Amino acid sequence: LKNPAFFDKMFQFSGNQPGTGGLVTFKDSNWLMSIVLAHQPHFPNQPADVQVFWGYSLFPDRVGNFVPKPMSECNGAEITIAVNYNPAQGDVIRIQPISGFEGKNVKVAGVSEKTGGCVARLTDNIACNKGDTVYLTRRALSSGKFHGGNAVKNPPRQFMQFCPRTHSIMAAYSNPHAAANVKSKLLIKINDPLWLKMLNPDDDYELIASFEKKETEELFVNSRAADAWMKKIILGFPPFIPEAETGDWEKISGRLEGRGFCRIMCSNLGQWRMFDKNVKVAGDSWLWCFNRAARAAFFKEGVSGFTYSLEDDFPNIRSIASASATACVYSRIPLFISRIKPAIPVGTDLKDAFGNEFTTASKYGLYFLIAKEPLCLFHKKNRLVEAGVNSFIIDLSFCKPDKMFFDDLMNCYRQGIKVPDSSMFNFKAGIK
Repeated sequence: LKNPAFFDKMFQFSGNQPGTGGLVTFKDSNWLMSIVLAHQPHFPNQPADVQVFWGYSLFPDRVGNFVPKPMSECNGAEITIAVNYNPAQGDVIRIQPISGFEGKNVKVAGVSEKTGGCVARLTDNIACNKGDTVYLTRRALSSGKFHGGNAVKNPPRQFMQFCPRTHSIMAAYSNPHAAANVKSKLLIKINDPLWLKMLNPDDDYELIASFEKKETEELFVNSRAADAWMKKIILGFPPFIPEAETGDWEKISGRLEGRGFCRIMCSNLGQWRMFDKNVKVAGDSWLWCFNRAARAAFFKEGVSGFTYSLEDDFPNIRSIASASATACVYSRIPLFISRIKPAIPVGTDLKDAFGNEFTTASKYGLYFLIAKEPLCLFHKKNRLVEAGVNSFIIDLSFCKPDKMFFDDLMNCYRQGIKVPDSSMFNFKAGIK
């Protein structure tokens, strides 16, 4: 076990510390189970956060109280789930540990009723502890539930071919894989001007440049240094612009329009009010577009597109998929953001109780706690494309500018290879 709750409850029940008591028998168990809590650690090199106990059954051939089969047929993959609706046989669930580490997908082999929830039998032996989150990531829907035996009488309607875009719509309808055949668009996001010296404006990607106010003025307003990127650059505005700086940014936006920069990435709802209608404005992931209502509100305001939140999951992305949306497939995730300067210096490395590593950083007058292990979904790109996502962001924010690092990253992206020492972080609930 990696959760001390069971050991704690056994101590409260028996009054015996692990290793000091005898067998504890569950007399009402159909299997007549008995367990022993040994002194910890029980094995050499046993991790400090792991508890080990052992037990047995006197009647392993009997059907269990909660698992409707003999104990001898169980594989250890029986878990109790408290849910409002029950999963069904063939469904796929994802067990996400409370520790925050990577979860795992597993198929449901069978389900039995239980007061306040259900007991799911799984096809694989995967640990699941109290407090872990269980996501339902795929339904094994039976077609019989939706198709009755009686034919529905619906007279045919004449198809009118003079409607606008009829031919293109029907071409896509005739080819169910048309969306997957659309060429994917790649955007590179940077927040350090040094990246401009290492990236090539002739390469097959567009650039999102999200700089400080002074950096933006120097590069895009007061000089011609970034003119080579004019047709391929999207200027990103910082997530927090205090009232005292609003006037400065409005002047910058006006001068940018005058220079010919016509695409902006906003990270705050009020920012697109700073621009003329001729400017194409998109929403950054900071805006948390989670559902169709939010998507409709964006488009009603004239926003040309949005970015899926870094906190999103695959089933939700699939349900709100849009040709105007972009998914981030690589990023150093900011876990904490504040205007208040922390007590520790910028650049300090930290670890949590589980050994996850972080570092502190500062940008845009804000302070960040950044995960050292980046998010990487290069190996899931095809899955996202199948769901209707055709635009992707590689976010190099908080990455030290390095040409060799960038070339290696692009090779992994093109080959669909997950970057070493990376995780799927916030996309734990459904991409497999």
